[in-house]
Amino acid sequence: LSLYNEALDMRFSDKVIDKMLVESLNREDTAVFSEPDGINLAKLAIQYSDGVIAGSPEIDAQLGDFVREQNLPMLPYVRVDAQDGSYVADYNNFYDDLLKKTKLR
Repeated sequence: LSLYNEALDMRFSDKVIDKMLVESLNREDTAVFSEPDGINLAKLAIQYSDGVIAGSPEIDAQLGDFVREQNLPMLPYVRVDAQDGSYVADYNNFYDDLLKKTKLR
């Protein structure tokens, strides 16, 4: 999951949770989204991720805290516009580490 410094102050209809529920996803699985807003939607996505990439120099502090609470690996922001392409190695190493960790589960 990649997180960016974007507007997360959106609010969804209270009925959106009913639309999210499918055979293998129930209300308990979506408890973090009980208040249907942008921050909690991102938290829901974090909850089901193996790792998180900071896609912006700054991300919402609540989300950074939530990533740490979930004990997920996080790649800090890496400039992807570098002429030498050095960011590719950072991303590859992060994904390689994730792959090793997820295979162990």
